[in-house]
Amino acid sequence: MALREGDALAFLRQKEQFKPSDCNALFSDGRKLPVLIRPDSGQLAVEIEDRLFEPQKLPNFQKFDVKPEEVPSVPPAPATPTENEIFQARLKAAREANPSADGWLLERDVRAQMFREAQTQKYSARQQGQDSSFGALPPKWAAFAEMNRRARNSR
Repeated sequence: MALREGDALAFLRQKEQFKPSDCNALFSDGRKLPVLIRPDSGQLAVEIEDRLFEPQKLPNFQKFDVKPEEVPSVPPAPATPTENEIFQARLKAAREANPSADGWLLERDVRAQMFREAQTQKYSARQQGQDSSFGALPPKWAAFAEMNRRARNSR
C-alpha cells in the first residue's frame, strides 16, 4: 500500500526518530526484518509497508537475531616484482633515456647498477646484524676486571 503525499511527511518524521539497531526480528513465516530503535526511549520498531510496528506485538514473531558483524575484506598484498621484471623495466627506462646508445652497453650498465645495489643491501644488512656488544667482557669477567681496576687506582 503506497503512502499518500500528506501521510508520507508524518511517517518520515516519525521514522527519523529511530536509528538502525544491530539485530533483526525473525518471524515464523521466514521473514527477517531489520529492527529500528528509538535512542531516547529504547522503543523498538520494524517497518512493514511504510508503517512502524513493535515487533513483539506482531503475530508470528519468534525472536531477535543479532546481525553478523561485517568483516572488511583485506585486499591482497601487491605482488613484488621479480628480479627479471625489475631488470626489464630499468632497461626499458634506460633505452628511452638513451635512444642512440648501444643495447648491450645499456644492459651491462643496468646489470652493474643492480649488482652494486644488491652488494650495498648485503653490506648494510650485515652491519645491522652485528652484535653491538662486540669486545665487551661477559658479566662474570667484568666484575673481576672492575675489582682489579679499583685496586690499581687506590694505590
